[in-house]
Amino acid sequence: LLLMLAVLGVGFGYVLAAHERAQKQLHHLATRDPLTGCRNRRRLDQIMNAELARLRRGGAVLSFMVIDLDNFKVLNDAQGHAVGDAALKHVVRLLKQRLRTTDKLARMGGEEFGVVLPSTDAVGALQVAAQLRQALHDTPMLLADGSPHTLTASIGIVTLPSGSDANRHAVYEAADKAMYEAKRGGKDGARASG
Repeated sequence: LLLMLAVLGVGFGYVLAAHERAQKQLHHLATRDPLTGCRNRRRLDQIMNAELARLRRGGAVLSFMVIDLDNFKVLNDAQGHAVGDAALKHVVRLLKQRLRTTDKLARMGGEEFGVVLPSTDAVGALQVAAQLRQALHDTPMLLADGSPHTLTASIGIVTLPSGSDANRHAVYEAADKAMYEAKRGGKDGARASG
């Protein structure tokens, strides 16, 4: 009887552990971009909702940036989708190396990324954008033939003060607008929403 109970206990423990692993895997699949491994748009929306709620309650300033790779379609069409995928992974690797652990990077779709910058004012966000753009210049990706290809990005930034009642849709739209201003200004630049 004791042996049977021990076997049942071990079996039950195994089932619980397998269930926990499956739950973690499902969470990962639901919140991560499968290509780059960074957060996906669904997870970004959750993070933004939480950060905006914190801001409404009097939390410190918050900045958000949209990063759009310049001329990505041209690269993808000329070099193929495998090179485009490699470019996205290259960019994520560079961004992750330069962001703080409190900053949250997510792929919003295509060649567009969002970064939540808690406790970062407009000046600080512009400095982060300059560092990220410099990293792209300093570390070109290597194409299949071994030649370097420098990627550039246009970045739009929105900064919200403590107590702001903005919603995430308005924040995304303002950051997008600023990013398109950077594109119209010659690309490879950053603009803060004003």
